[in-house]
Amino acid sequence: MNKANTIKKALKAAGYKPKDWKKFIADPKNFNAIFSHKFAIALWGTKPACFCAIYPEDRCDFWDYEAWQYHLSKMVLEDPPYIYLLEKWNKKPKTPHMRHSKK
Repeated sequence: MNKANTIKKALKAAGYKPKDWKKFIADPKNFNAIFSHKFAIALWGTKPACFCAIYPEDRCDFWDYEAWQYHLSKMVLEDPPYIYLLEKWNKKPKTPHMRHSKK
């Protein structure tokens, strides 16, 4: 399934049925939809995503998230937030100190 169909399906699962999904997610009036837990769970799922940040002093901090929580936390940092949905949500983290667990 391509990205457009995946986003449309997640919007429908969350109770939204826009005619034009790109205009819908870009409209600030609809940000409550793209930040809803129902939409995020439908889009990214609940699979565990554990991340480790390794610091120069050989300390490692772990964060356990479900996939939807991780992606929502990244999306809120984008300005505007829908850019994350259009460009970044399916890419692996770029920073070398972050890694996905194999849970």
